[in-house]
Amino acid sequence: QIENNIDPVKLGERIYLSLFRQLFEDNLFHADLHPGNIILLRNNKFVLIDHGSTGSLEAELRNTYLNYINGLGEGNFTKAADYYIRFGVGIPKVDIDRVRVEMGRQFENWYLRAQVKGIPFRQKSLGGAIKGVTDVAFAYRIPTNWDFLKLTRSVLALDGSLQYLWPDIDVFELINKYNKQARRRALINNLRPENILKWVNQASDVVNQYNYLVLPEIRKRTNAYELTVNQFALSTVVILRRLSYLVLVGEFSLLYVFLYQHYFEVIEPINTQMIDEVVSKFPYIPYLEWVGILIALGLIFQVLLAVARILGRKELNI
Repeated sequence: QIENNIDPVKLGERIYLSLFRQLFEDNLFHADLHPGNIILLRNNKFVLIDHGSTGSLEAELRNTYLNYINGLGEGNFTKAADYYIRFGVGIPKVDIDRVRVEMGRQFENWYLRAQVKGIPFRQKSLGGAIKGVTDVAFAYRIPTNWDFLKLTRSVLALDGSLQYLWPDIDVFELINKYNKQARRRALINNLRPENILKWVNQASDVVNQYNYLVLPEIRKRTNAYELTVNQFALSTVVILRRLSYLVLVGEFSLLYVFLYQHYFEVIEPINTQMIDEVVSKFPYIPYLEWVGILIALGLIFQVLLAVARILGRKELNI
């Protein structure tokens, strides 16, 4: 371990986090993670081999399993039981409330065991949470989804590998750590320029759909009328349009400041000394806050134009 710079606990945690990421983000997971299929490398790295048994989940089942895992991590065992029941296929006529209570009690017993030091690994691992609940499902003759069984097999196989690396596993801390990492990855992914542009386009499409689909439908349900734009309305339209242009100019100006602070090499060829003297006086703003400011200004610009277009219609015949 010392020669190869391996920390068994850290390595075991990384393997489990990798499985969660395969499940909930990649939707392509290794379904047979027994010790023979995990090759350990130096510096707490590893390689998964023999991908003859892999799996993927439908979106609904994947979300159900994620909520089930989060229920365990939160200590909300009723929630975990509710989502576990959804794994059932063709649930017979049984007292679901009673089943939920019994499953929740099994999860709670597993949680209490997991807090005791020195108990066997399999009794406090994620696979250990399933055993008592499976007995309840079997007692009430509730069949289980095949994909869930395949997923459970992968978890149990991984338990067989981790009991040597991480005998004092803390499932609850592991789940919470994965959620934090997953939220951070999702945020970074959403803030990529191509995704921001896609989001802005979607917002614009929503506004256009409202203008061209929803508004005409609303007008059909009203009496025919003639809309005369009075002097006040015309003045309002002019003001809104000028405000929208000011917002647009302001957004481009702030975009330049943003590039100056975070991507200076992009605007360096056009950056003059006079501009530099002005822009350098702006306080430094973190990247994520800049993204929020620019998106907000873009939406304000579109809303102002949309309102101006609506008020600017001089006549409407229905």
